[in-house]
Parts: sequence; structure tokens; C-alpha cells
Amino acid sequence: MNQFINIIKIILFIFLVIFQATNLKADTSKIAKEIMSQINFEAVIAVQPIDSKNSKISKSSSSSLLDKLTNSIQIASQSKKNITLVERSKLDAVMMEQEEFQNISEFSDLVSNLGADILISPSVNRINNKEVEISARAIGLSGDNAGKVLSASNTYKINLPAKYIFVVNSIISRGKDRMAYASAINSGISSFTEAIVKDSASSGVSEADFTIDIEFALIVTEKETKESKAAKKQAESNKMAANLFGNIMGGTGGNNPFGAILGDSKKNEAKAKSLRKKVFTVEAIGKMKNNILESEITENITLDESLGVDASTDEQKMVAKRTVNSALEQLGKKLVAKALGISSEKESTSSLLD
Repeated sequence: MNQFINIIKIILFIFLVIFQATNLKADTSKIAKEIMSQINFEAVIAVQPIDSKNSKISKSSSSSLLDKLTNSIQIASQSKKNITLVERSKLDAVMMEQEEFQNISEFSDLVSNLGADILISPSVNRINNKEVEISARAIGLSGDNAGKVLSASNTYKINLPAKYIFVVNSIISRGKDRMAYASAINSGISSFTEAIVKDSASSGVSEADFTIDIEFALIVTEKETKESKAAKKQAESNKMAANLFGNIMGGTGGNNPFGAILGDSKKNEAKAKSLRKKVFTVEAIGKMKNNILESEITENITLDESLGVDASTDEQKMVAKRTVNSALEQLGKKLVAKALGISSEKESTSSLLD
């Protein structure tokens, strides 16, 4: 019996160790300490940028995480002599020359030209909308260490809430620039906590995970209402009755003894016209480029609002602008919802892309 209990204890202990190993949580400082603990010689270190596409995280998230990891490595190396880091600006310049590196060896060739002896290569993968898994390896670039894995960290979970940068690049209506309506679509985008809105006039486009181009048209028509149809029908009935009985009584035109009925017909015709509605219809299409996956998302919307046909010009302008704003706000919600893989009725949820 005691032997059986001991076996159960051993199994539970092993399970606990495995569970803890797969649920390690830390910040970048622990990864940096593990990496740097094995590097005890003079070296120039470069930290490899994080690939947003493969890591399933946004550009802003990858940049933020890279900054934290680089700072942690800098701090972890302070106790060591003759350790220097390649400046981030120089790495950015390399990335501009080759925006997408296919594997570590190609990027290693690029950074070795900057005098780097060691490349620290982080591996990042999003596991849910709040966390990522991260680990890192130090790979030798020069001398006897070239191509060797010099050290490696454990894999940890790090809190990194999903956030994306959205930029409205253009809004066009019948060939005219309508960026004045950008606030409307931005309002729809920002209703999701995962979305960050940036201005295209700033450096937002280069940082954007998603760039949006909008085209819309405002169409104004007149439409019959239930009341106008009834008044029109009554006018036609009055006119028909007046003409019919006028012919029977031998009177036509101004001599028609049923002129009063004919007058009612004209009044009802005027009433029918005044009861018609002026309809303002907005048809909008949004094309959104996913700069992470290099794909395109398209959404469209049609929205209308009506107003009395006798409304003033100022009233018509107000309704027209309100309809455009409402349509673009809803289009913004639809585009972001589609990007995140969720319902546009929800304003905050997990991401399927980040």
C-alpha cells in the first residue's frame, strides 16, 4: 500500500514540474539574464527584430517587445566587461535594405557587416489576446563561434495585450478628397479596445498594421410615402369624378358644375407632393490592407435617412452630413471586426490575428 502511495506521489510531482515548466511567467529581464549568463567574453551584440507576421503580433507590439528585450540585455550585460550592443538605428537601417529576411543566416550576414559577434534571436508566438510565449537564443557570428548556439533561454509567458494601429489613408467621394470625415470612421475603429487610431499625416502610415481607403457616394432621391400615395389616389379619384359627372351634365372646363370636386383634386395633388420624402442614401466601400499578413479586407455599407421634401437647404445639409458620418462610423466597425475575426456588434474581444 505504501509503495502505491509513493508511486502516486512521484507521478503528481512529475506532473507538477511539467505544469510549472509550461506555465513559466516572467518579464524580458529573466530571459536576458539567462542568455547573458553564458557569454563571458568581449563581444558586440545585435538583437534581431521580431517578425510580426510569424509571431502573430502587431508591429507596435513587436517594436515594444524588442525595446524591452534590448533594454533588458543592456542591463544584464552591465556587470560584464567589453560587451556592447549594436544601436537600434543601425539595425533599422539594415531592415530598410532588406525588409523581410527569410531566415536567421541571411540576417546574420547583414548584422555581421555592422561588426556584431553575436546575434540574439528572439522567438515570439501569441497564445491568446493577452499573452505571448517568448524565448531567445544567442548565436555566434564570428571566429570559432560562428554558427554556434552560445546560450538559450527557457520559454516564458509574457503579458502583451493585443493592440493594432489603424490608419485611414484616404476618403474619396466622386473624385474629391473627403478626409474631413475621418473622425467618423475613426470613431467606429476606436470602439474596439484592440484598436489604436493614428493620423495619416504623421508617421502613422509607416507604423500601421492596417491602412484603410474609403470611397463613398451620397445619392438624393424622392420617395412616395403611404400618406402621399393616399393623397395622390384621392386626387385621381376627385379628378375622375369631376370629369365624369361634368360630361354627363354637359359642362367641361370652367363650365363644369363639379368644379369644386376638381379643385379638391388639385389640392390633393399638391398635398401628395408635399407628403413625399427626400431620401439621402450613402453607399460606402472600405478597402483595408493588412500590413502584417500582406492581404486585403473589403467591406461595404448602404445607409439611408429621409426628410420631408419641403425641408430647407440647411436641414437637408444637416441630414446629409449625419448620414455620411453614421455610415462611415459603421463601416469602420465592420472593417475592424472583420480584421479581428469578431462580430461588429461587440466592442472588445480577443483577436485572431494578433
